Amino acid sequence: MTDTLLHAYVPLLLWTGLGLLLVPFLPEAFPRLLGRGLYWVGVPVQIFTLAHQTNFSVRATLVPVITLWGLLAGLAIATLTLWGLDCRSTLLTPKAPSTPDQLSNHPENPWHPASRRGAFLLASILGNTGFVGLSVVPTFIDEPYRGWIVLYSVAHNVLGTSMV
Repeated sequence: MTDTLLHAYVPLLLWTGLGLLLVPFLPEAFPRLLGRGLYWVGVPVQIFTLAHQTNFSVRATLVPVITLWGLLAGLAIATLTLWGLDCRSTLLTPKAPSTPDQLSNHPENPWHPASRRGAFLLASILGNTGFVGLSVVPTFIDEPYRGWIVLYSVAHNVLGTSMV
């Protein structure tokens, strides 16, 4: 089991560490371009390669349903969390400040800006499980069950992207 873990995570940690060491010496736009390239080219190539090596004789018709359920569960949990934070903020926030001294001590809800709420919802729904997990999980799964991984990844990317 240790050998499997090392085989799965050493390349991931090695490339991430190399990126952290090299990023100060690279042009400022390079990380953004690399990220977009990996998203638009790397992920489809990774899915295609894994699909090419996979035996699809395993019946996996429930995968899209499970994926959709997972995406909706992430949305529901994130929405309930934001709602709970709003309720907590309104309960803990004192009445509107009336003097300048009270105004400077008035706490503001950090989750109020729409950009933060949107980023939190996106991260909760999509959660990056379709990208990092796709490269690591095949190491831990036996050959006959890799069809589930490919179908989950494709369904996650198609359904998740079209929903959001």
